[in-house]
Amino acid sequence: LHRPPAIDGVEQLLPVRREDSWKFRVKPGVKEVRFGLPGLRLGYARDATASYFVFRTLREKGVLPRDLRFQISIPMVNSVVRALYFAEPGDIDKIRPGFEEALAAELAVITRRIPAEDLAIQWDCAWETAAVYGTHGLPESESRIETHTAPIKRLTALLPDGVALGFHFCF
Repeated sequence: LHRPPAIDGVEQLLPVRREDSWKFRVKPGVKEVRFGLPGLRLGYARDATASYFVFRTLREKGVLPRDLRFQISIPMVNSVVRALYFAEPGDIDKIRPGFEEALAAELAVITRRIPAEDLAIQWDCAWETAAVYGTHGLPESESRIETHTAPIKRLTALLPDGVALGFHFCF
């Protein structure tokens, strides 16, 4: 684990420079990383449920338009689990399947708690966009488009009919 350096003795959550980013590694001997508490571990479903209650209440009171959807923005698998944070060779391949599985479990909870006609999911695809455009000096293993599009396809297929889908492509 590498943490961003303290500034004037104060621990920093966010790095000041790219090279100060948090760095993680998989414990030696671990073959795959899985996340406990399926549907709750990452926090998207918990936060979405709480926020949806506020959204629905405001809409019912007429503060928000009746046809407005509740949007949840979720970073895509490879934008979260990437070499910037997991530099040890092979670690990414141990983490990504478990993270995708955890996202799928969060989506299951979200789509069970929020009606499809009220819901909009936005995939945030920063690293995926970089891969498609061949930027940021991606290593060969990270530059394959299929590496980045496959999780998008699999997770999108889990969304029920009626859920609006959007993408945020950024660098």
